Amino acid sequence: MTFWLNTSILVRGIREEQDALWARLKAAFDVIYEKKRELGKENQTLLEDTYKAKNQILENLKGYLTFQSDSINEWNAKSKEVIEIQEQWNSIKGAMPREKGKDVSKDFWHSLKQFFKNKSEFFAKLEAKREANYKAKEELCIAADEILATGDHSAPNTNKIIELQKKWKTIGHVPEKYKDTLYNKFKATCDQYFDLKRNETKAQDSEYDSNLAAKVAICVEVEKAAADGNSELSKLSDYKKKFAAIGFVPRKNMQEIQSRFIKAINEYVKSASGIDKSEKDKLMLQNEAEVVLKSGGNSKNLDKQENEIRRKMKTLEEEITLTKNNIEFFGHSKNAEKLKEEYMKKVRKGEQELKDLQDKLRLINAAN
Repeated sequence: MTFWLNTSILVRGIREEQDALWARLKAAFDVIYEKKRELGKENQTLLEDTYKAKNQILENLKGYLTFQSDSINEWNAKSKEVIEIQEQWNSIKGAMPREKGKDVSKDFWHSLKQFFKNKSEFFAKLEAKREANYKAKEELCIAADEILATGDHSAPNTNKIIELQKKWKTIGHVPEKYKDTLYNKFKATCDQYFDLKRNETKAQDSEYDSNLAAKVAICVEVEKAAADGNSELSKLSDYKKKFAAIGFVPRKNMQEIQSRFIKAINEYVKSASGIDKSEKDKLMLQNEAEVVLKSGGNSKNLDKQENEIRRKMKTLEEEITLTKNNIEFFGHSKNAEKLKEEYMKKVRKGEQELKDLQDKLRLINAAN
């Protein structure tokens, strides 16, 4: 009996110890779980903070997806900014809420790829445009080579070369690998053309100067003959032929030498004997018409004379017609016959002047 009593007491003591131990253990676990709950809350806050930071970076990145430009420099500048945004993303460590973190990460990398895809498309289009520009400029090179090969450096070809140069400037960039070689080729062709033209012009200028000296010599010879009173109209035609046979003179001297020669041969005619004034006037008009029209000079004065002749002819024709009509009203008295005769003299004089004017007009037209 005593044994069972002692045993019961012992068991009761063990249970009390177990209960105390369990109470201590439970209290310890409660502390651990409380700390875990607190840490969980802190961790969730960190997850949310990381998500918010990265989501803001994503929003910043999305602003670049609509960027468009035709400028390489602008695209490169934006690319640098996007790379900085990527570095900001990578600098933020730590996890995010699982689902939201997964979505924001996917969206970020997709947006990043989209930006650089847009950039690649820009450069692809740019390269295609540059290839087209290359072909266009290559055609200009061929056109310049063809003009150079003709050996013709006249004004029409010079204008063509100038137009090619202007067109070259309107065409945009070519691929970098062709840039210098293509430009140097085109420039060399144009430079060669203008070098040849300059050399040709120098030789031509020298020839023109010689022609001017020859024409001046003829003028001096005619002027001296006129001044000495040694004018022989039989030589006039030879002087005009010799003057016309000489080639071009410098443009700046063309009008001056032409006017000097016309004046010289007209003085030559004036000093000639055995010819009346009317014939001299016709001959001087003929001189001017032939020299101007055959030497390709300024025909402004000649045109002015032609218009003046036509005006005088019209006036004379009207006066002659009017005078003839007035004669019809005269009677048959002695005084009337006298008036008729005076009027008829005016008619005959007018008709002679009209004939002289017609002769002058024919001289001008014949020179054409």
